[in-house]
Amino acid sequence: YDEGDFGLQVDIAKALGLLQRAADLGSIEANLNLGTRYFGGGYGGLPKSNLKARLHWEFAAKNGDPDAHLRLGLFECHVNGNRDLGTRHVRISAQLGDKKAVTFLKEMVILGDINKEELEDSEKACDAALEAMRTEERDQY
Repeated sequence: YDEGDFGLQVDIAKALGLLQRAADLGSIEANLNLGTRYFGGGYGGLPKSNLKARLHWEFAAKNGDPDAHLRLGLFECHVNGNRDLGTRHVRISAQLGDKKAVTFLKEMVILGDINKEELEDSEKACDAALEAMRTEERDQY
């Protein structure tokens, strides 16, 4: 409903209601998406709320979503100023196979948040996670 896909009429209020319902039912993706919507605010009249954004991202992160860990990490570093906690979340994201997190960790080395050894450990863990998910069937595509 939010983009009018599949011939549906655009209805932001309905899209937001369905997204909230999916989050209430435990959808990791819906929680990640709602967190992002609350962080930005304005979507369908949704107010900006860092608290609600964080709560939705925490739910998704606790359920293993690497993107949620990355968002929480950047949120902690740049919004809350908690670089230690932020760095831990970004490292977890990398350990779960998120290459974007590795890119941010390289910047964190420059800023002095982590050292080169921690970066190398995170890169190895990222590669190992991606390798563990690899299958011959996926390699064909």
